[in-house]
Amino acid sequence: MIKRLLVPLDGSTLAEAVLPVAAQLTQALQGTLILFRAYDVPPADVSLHVIEAAARRAQTYLVGVALRPELAGLRVETRSLGGAATLNILDAVQEYQADLLVMSSHGRSGFTRLALGSVAEYVIRHVPVPVLVLHRPREGESLRKTAQVALVALDGSPLAETALAPAAEVLFALSSPQEGTLHLARVVAPPVEIRAPASSEQRSPLLEREDALLREAEDYLLGLSARLRAEGLGGHHFAVTWSLHISQDIRASLIHAGQQADQEGHEALFLALATYGRSGWSSSMAVSLLEHSTLPLLIVRAREERDGKQPTA
Repeated sequence: MIKRLLVPLDGSTLAEAVLPVAAQLTQALQGTLILFRAYDVPPADVSLHVIEAAARRAQTYLVGVALRPELAGLRVETRSLGGAATLNILDAVQEYQADLLVMSSHGRSGFTRLALGSVAEYVIRHVPVPVLVLHRPREGESLRKTAQVALVALDGSPLAETALAPAAEVLFALSSPQEGTLHLARVVAPPVEIRAPASSEQRSPLLEREDALLREAEDYLLGLSARLRAEGLGGHHFAVTWSLHISQDIRASLIHAGQQADQEGHEALFLALATYGRSGWSSSMAVSLLEHSTLPLLIVRAREERDGKQPTA
């Protein structure tokens, strides 16, 4: 359950632009918003007074942000730590018991690298809670749309389904009081062997294998969507739709699923993706989606990976 939301800030308006969305989430989930800033720690030979001054500046900045009108009426905490932003975000998530990290993919002081490079992969791989990344959010922008759809990327495994519960909570918060739609998107990679021409008398074994994969994927989506409609998720009920995509390029297929929702008159709020191990969708896939998709991305680390276990293939 998401109750404590942490927003890392670096003093830039781009980093602060996630605040309206974070406020939406906090209010709907009746949670607490934690405003966090990492401040530079000078070399060891610098006096303690200099370090204390840096800490005071960070806290003064956060208190000022907490007084912004869009945060009025919310439970807000202000926290700061000295040191590198990347590692301090990891420390802050655990020390302040955050359930969700909400951040911009662009800002200064390393936030661009944080969301779009090797540092991002490190953060995504190690942060033990879901991360909602917004792409170049405009100041005052909200994710509330006329038709709220959350896409969840699935591959048929229980580990990929780890993204469902956090996606349901975020969808509820962003679509309330309307009913949102949970869209299950499964990508099936076709067999890689060279196709043999199928005769009229006998189908190619490759085509039969592909048909079997598609039948299995369709049965999976039908069963899962029926269960979610009947049981809901975390006490929330949604309309549930699904789509099946056949491609070797998972990233392009997931981006296409979001575009397809737009073409059908629905605007996708975000794409949820669980990352796990080398045999599944790795954190590098999430980073690639951040670089090439305009959709906000909800990144969830599967429990087995958080516990230090490697999933079986």
